[in-house]
Amino acid sequence: MIDFLNNPYFILAVGIVSIINVLLLIWLFLRLRDFGMQHSQLVAGEEVPSIEEIVLKHKKTLATHNKNLKELGKILEELVESNRFNVQKTGLVRFNPFAEAGGNMSFTLALLDGNDNGIVISSLHAREGTRIYGKSIANGKSEYHLTEEEKLAINNAKLKDQSVE
Repeated sequence: MIDFLNNPYFILAVGIVSIINVLLLIWLFLRLRDFGMQHSQLVAGEEVPSIEEIVLKHKKTLATHNKNLKELGKILEELVESNRFNVQKTGLVRFNPFAEAGGNMSFTLALLDGNDNGIVISSLHAREGTRIYGKSIANGKSEYHLTEEEKLAINNAKLKDQSVE
């Protein structure tokens, strides 16, 4: 059997491990001291709250946030409801009503809300001048006769088709 205590390599290995342990212990002590100083600076002049106080404070904050969230939800519902009556859908059709006049200078514009109520505006451009007409729209229909271009503009608005023809 090998006598470890008389073996110089064993004594050297134990010495090296001991020195490494001492250095590691010193490093850990210094880190702990740094954390202690950082903690002292963090809570300097303040009483450190208990876990119970922290939980109660967070509970109150959470209740306030929940109350604010409910209020914001109500406001959002009101905005959504009132937005139904704003212009949400548009349809534009450009056309040439007269074969002898060049270009698509005439147009029909449909402006509808969320319930398909609104107006359709038609502008007819000719050599003599430009005429503008407006017709009311209720539920996607008008009590006045609609031209094909006006019907197309209303359909484009209903489909939210923003393309210009």
